[in-house]
Amino acid sequence: MVIETARPENAEAIFGIYLEGWLEVYPNTRLGITKDQVLERQIGRDGSLLAVRVAYWRDKIAAADENQTVLVARLEGRVAGFVWPHIKHGRRRLGTLYVASNCRGLGIGSRLIEACLDFYKGYDVYLFVAKYNERAIKLYERFGFKIIGDSQTDYTFAGQHVPEFEMMRPGDQANLLH
Repeated sequence: MVIETARPENAEAIFGIYLEGWLEVYPNTRLGITKDQVLERQIGRDGSLLAVRVAYWRDKIAAADENQTVLVARLEGRVAGFVWPHIKHGRRRLGTLYVASNCRGLGIGSRLIEACLDFYKGYDVYLFVAKYNERAIKLYERFGFKIIGDSQTDYTFAGQHVPEFEMMRPGDQANLLH
């Protein structure tokens, strides 16, 4: 497995993994969120948003600098997962992180978290996670992330926000002095 900076031609694979992740994480019968609502939000009722979503990731890849990047995990030459460390509201965030379902259990998520923490070496790192995504919460806790508050998505599915936890991993401020 190799972790590297994403290239523009990775945008389609990244969006495919992203969409697969959304379809697994966000549907929730208690909240009344269906797979069809998630799919419609991402690609539109007729698939018309697909090119827009791929372009979104291509733009994120092109915008890489010292504050944000898109990192991919390659397994046997193909994109198997990705993470998008970026700054939002003045906080360094472990943004979007997804691993292809057929590549889970191989340590890819852990390697991507390590790469994100290395990208922001020494700084506090924040993230949001759906409250009902227990697998992801446990993974983040293994890396020292702690729940620091409640939130909700800024988007809705049929008027329903997804409840989230905000988590934070304190940085090693001593590293910032060297």
